[in-house]
Amino acid sequence: MLWILGSGAQWSELPRRYPPYQTCHRRFQNWIREEKLVELLRLLARQLHERGKLHLDQAFVDATFASAKKRLPQRGWQGYKIVAIASGDGLPIALSVESASPAECRLVEGVLAGCFLDELPETLIGEKAYDSDLLDKQLADEYRIELISPNRASRKRMTQDKRALRRYRADGRSSACSPGCKTTAGWSHDGYITSKTSSASHSSPACSFYSDIYEMAFSTLSSVVIGGRPKAQ
Repeated sequence: MLWILGSGAQWSELPRRYPPYQTCHRRFQNWIREEKLVELLRLLARQLHERGKLHLDQAFVDATFASAKKRLPQRGWQGYKIVAIASGDGLPIALSVESASPAECRLVEGVLAGCFLDELPETLIGEKAYDSDLLDKQLADEYRIELISPNRASRKRMTQDKRALRRYRADGRSSACSPGCKTTAGWSHDGYITSKTSSASHSSPACSFYSDIYEMAFSTLSSVVIGGRPKAQ
């Protein structure tokens, strides 16, 4: 399952070292219905947070639109809007799938309710679509979260602190990789975890960051779903 999610391949392209792809796909659907994957994400996020690999000093919120190609879950939906919140390390901490009709600023409270951790980020950074006085007040009063979002050009009264915006633009990049370091983790055709690093400073420990995340996800999946740890390769 992790090979499929990590590679983006079709189920029929599953390597031969795994069970038949029909069996894997059927179990994947069962785990979704039984919320095993939700349990996996929560456990993995908690382990990453405890090990210092996931930080909550700042987080980023964004959404993407997916058009409807089949029957929608509710009448009146024009499509899907997938809203996600990621930590400053680039790791997801909350995810929600909603109707595409409401504005993005109205969906933030719902995605925060499904956060994988008990703690919430201290600062939430978003684009102009999240510029809302009501959202700013709700996050500050109910969740103690500072919202950083550029004001829309149509605003008559600017409310965003420009100092916070400058700080966001200066260091709003992921802290998982140092400047000049780019690390990607993926899967080989035989199903093993691989990582590729291009860096101006190869001595940075961040170069193996995402490869470690994949390894931890594999171990966590085994403990949640299978009830054991994977054998060493």
